Amino acid sequence: MRCAKCREVFSLREASSIWNKSVQIKKRRSSWLFRIVIILVLACSIGFLAFVAERNDWLLSISELPEQIEIAFHGSPEEQKAMALSEPPVVEISEVLQNKHKDGDPIWIVSGTVTNASTVKREQVIIRGQIVESDGDVAFESSVPCGRVFLNRRIRSTPRDDVDKLWIIKRKKYNCTLAPKGIKKFQLVFEDIPPGYKNKYSINAKATYEGQEQTKQFSPKKLPFDIGRPQS
Repeated sequence: MRCAKCREVFSLREASSIWNKSVQIKKRRSSWLFRIVIILVLACSIGFLAFVAERNDWLLSISELPEQIEIAFHGSPEEQKAMALSEPPVVEISEVLQNKHKDGDPIWIVSGTVTNASTVKREQVIIRGQIVESDGDVAFESSVPCGRVFLNRRIRSTPRDDVDKLWIIKRKKYNCTLAPKGIKKFQLVFEDIPPGYKNKYSINAKATYEGQEQTKQFSPKKLPFDIGRPQS
């Protein structure tokens, strides 16, 4: 038999031997490749099960494996809730009105929205605002529950000592609740600003809620009325 490419003459026995060697080499390669794949699959499976076991205090159960895998990658229900609770609500100021109370004293009404960025409901959500002067001193503070807003003229016409009572329902402070991903409006009222106040200032606001670890630090996020002067 003559090779079509090299024109060399082979006997049928030699050709058969060459063919058999080629087949054996391919089988060996396939066998090694299969073994490598099996080893990799086993190693990944062992690593995966070890990770799941470690996240479940090294206690694995075939019947509870789906739940244990969920805990391994996303945490226990308690951990998921704690993580969701750690996401602070997002406070945005949309308007600052500098008016006068019916007695003639200045009254500032700061309006905006608060958004629950987490997947759990918030209770007793309070908006806390500060007017901070350029030297960093807190000049004025105010706090109100969200979810209860009024016409500006009603706030201005309410006696100064009774403004806080607008957020009292049946002798209790209004309980503002935020559904998961929910959004509500708020109104901060600053009443102690002296006439002719001309200092440079920033208005900061944050939201606190029931069960939250309290902190004195306000969000550093820039707000629409970060620096400015009162309007004349």
